[in-house]
Amino acid sequence: MNDFDFENFDKVWKGNALGQSPKMSLRGGNAIDSLNKPPDFDRIRDNESDDYLKKNICGLSFLDMDSVKYYVPILARYAHRKYPDDSDNVIEDFLSLITSKRFIESSNQQEKLSLSMLLTDFQKKKYRYRIADIIDTLQAKD
Repeated sequence: MNDFDFENFDKVWKGNALGQSPKMSLRGGNAIDSLNKPPDFDRIRDNESDDYLKKNICGLSFLDMDSVKYYVPILARYAHRKYPDDSDNVIEDFLSLITSKRFIESSNQQEKLSLSMLLTDFQKKKYRYRIADIIDTLQAKD
């Protein structure tokens, strides 16, 4: 089934934030997108279910970078599990996020390497995106 090593991936991304909540949830970002006041993070309402991600993914662009990084392992697992369903906005938004200048500039080498390894695994599944180009973007020197 899935042979990607998420244990090490999670160590890179959740190591410093283990047990912490994001400053803003996807639901909060989604509220801002709808011109509403963002609600506080709630562990029950802001669960990590597929339905939650699909409903609130448009809030991703409104999150601060620490909150974005909280969601990276969650979105990576979703994308890896659902892939290659390329009609899925969650996967498309995740791939757009990790190639954005804002994200790349705020990520360390270990984070970029972990994403490159994930995308290399995606390549094996013949995803329609040009994964090699995304990997090159992540590995580019400043």
